[in-house]
Amino acid sequence: SQADNGSDFYLVKFNSNVPDSYNVYYSGWNRSLSNQEMTNGVSIHHPAGDIKKISTYSTNLVSTTGWNGLQSHWLTIWSETENGKSIVEGGSSGSPIYDRNGLIVGDLTGGYESNSCETPSPAFYGKIWYSWESNGTTPETRLKDWLDPIEAGPVMHPGVNWAIVPPTADFVADDQNVQQGHSISFTDMSGPDILSWYWEFEGGIPATAEGEDPGTIQYIEPGLYAVSLTVTNADGTDTETKEDYIMVFAAPPPIANFTADHTEIGAGGTVRFTDTSSGDPFEWAWTFEGGSPATSSIQNPTIRYNNPGLYTVSLTATGYGGSDTKTVEEYITVVEVVLPEADFEASQTLIFNGESIDFTDMSTGEPFAWYWEFEGGIPPSSEEQHPEDIMYANPGTYDVSLTVANQFGQHTTTKTDYIIVDLVGLTEKDADKISITPNPANGMFYILLNGVQDSRLDIKVLNQTGHLLYQTQHVNAAGGLHLDLTSFTNGTYLLVVEVDSEKIYKRIQIVK
Repeated sequence: SQADNGSDFYLVKFNSNVPDSYNVYYSGWNRSLSNQEMTNGVSIHHPAGDIKKISTYSTNLVSTTGWNGLQSHWLTIWSETENGKSIVEGGSSGSPIYDRNGLIVGDLTGGYESNSCETPSPAFYGKIWYSWESNGTTPETRLKDWLDPIEAGPVMHPGVNWAIVPPTADFVADDQNVQQGHSISFTDMSGPDILSWYWEFEGGIPATAEGEDPGTIQYIEPGLYAVSLTVTNADGTDTETKEDYIMVFAAPPPIANFTADHTEIGAGGTVRFTDTSSGDPFEWAWTFEGGSPATSSIQNPTIRYNNPGLYTVSLTATGYGGSDTKTVEEYITVVEVVLPEADFEASQTLIFNGESIDFTDMSTGEPFAWYWEFEGGIPPSSEEQHPEDIMYANPGTYDVSLTVANQFGQHTTTKTDYIIVDLVGLTEKDADKISITPNPANGMFYILLNGVQDSRLDIKVLNQTGHLLYQTQHVNAAGGLHLDLTSFTNGTYLLVVEVDSEKIYKRIQIVK
């Protein structure tokens, strides 16, 4: 087969048998397209008739179209060895490359022109897979007619020695003494050139297996158990049976135990339980008083509790050695969910610039964290429950905000224009609209409106802590109106008059 038209293979037929005295070994082959067996291997070659050379690779062969645009070749990356980095040389064409099991997977076509001992480069090997039947449809262009004339369909074929060498069965376990319920791995030590394997595991699960690697075998019941392996190669069959090879001892009974990520929650919350039992249990039976669900069989369940109360939790853990139960009375405490509600009061809400105010938290819901924001205040925020000496330097009206939190959530209350600083400064600009006389007075005040006709007036009277004491509305005040506060006690109050969507603040005094 030409190199550029396919995988570049060539078959030669001997005219006579090879003498036994040559002690010849006929290499096996692997025509798989998968490179899972081609993780490492060697190439054996005689460059230009020179003495035998062995080149080594330790990374997977790569399927490539780099030689001729067809999926016909393996690309080999050579490895560093004790004698330097491997290469192939001119005159090595046609030499085989082997997989990790010593089976031929390709034959050398060539490599890069720059290849040398100083600059070793990858090489291209025509695939046995491609040569099998992809080069053409006639016996002259493919391997299958010569290597599989009866169409048995093998993907791999082991090498054959010239002499008759029957197999010798042998194996080893990674552990011969295990606790019931545990598993054991077995390694085949048989040879040479084994074609098939048949395992029998007394007391094991599974009880039989085929193939070189039987997988892991689990042993459930205590006792002494035999293991048997029968192997076959091209020259015969052999069986190795190891009596009482595996000893399985009884597992101790488990000791049930568990933890919870929370033992006190609000109604409607969830708890994650973690099994901490010893003794390798494989079954779990949980009971959750008051929980949803009330039972569970998974190892680490998450349970919701909807109603307040004290609730018991129980776990039964079962292993190969038996069962054990742990019950914790009143383990989970579920409390009523009470969300916090922020509220507060200031020591006074009417001050002159430069004065300070103390604030008192009046929130409900047993909060454990507070965050205050004082617009215009110094400092502008606080995390104290009852912040004191908040100073206001500039005239104006300012908001105060309080956010409180408890274990169930948080809540924020903002009082708009709660703090009023420097009333004189605030009202001078409004003197042309409103005046109050007399002030101080015994409680009877006259509100004079200057240039305001047919307007709606909203009038509020607040005490010095900002609490609303009186509220009224007037329409068509015709320039003025009387405000009767004679029922109020002596003191200073804040009069808020809203006219034409503008708030005007006045400090009034009652003296009797």
